[in-house]
Amino acid sequence: MALSKALRAHSECPGDSPPRRYSPHAYAAGLTRWAQAGWTDRDVIQHLNDVSMTGFRVYDTPYNPVKYLLALLHRTDIGERPTVWRDAHAHAAAEAQAAAQRLAAVPAQLAAAATARAVGQAALVGPGHAQARAVLDARGWKR
Repeated sequence: MALSKALRAHSECPGDSPPRRYSPHAYAAGLTRWAQAGWTDRDVIQHLNDVSMTGFRVYDTPYNPVKYLLALLHRTDIGERPTVWRDAHAHAAAEAQAAAQRLAAVPAQLAAAATARAVGQAALVGPGHAQARAVLDARGWKR
């Protein structure tokens, strides 16, 4: 049902096409196999575009739109999603961008750590630390 609803709402799905004119319930049973195989609305639209690019005419108003869509979908292997490479490329690009952002933040993190270390080192030789040592030595504290 989710695939049929997503297909109906997809931006590239024409306004007068069968997925928009008929309820998602009409397509839900037929698209179950593709949904279970991991297909998305982008995959169905891309497959329809691929079919039309091969010279096969994709009709706007078929007699039985559900059977027609399923007949078009049967023209490919259900295990081969049409947009898998595009999705993988987008995922890899997002990961590369996140890695670049993490690498860009490293110099600032190193500078902050160096500043914190310098502040800590300065505190060890400051007058407050010397007074604290004197109090602890007076009480017999052993280091």
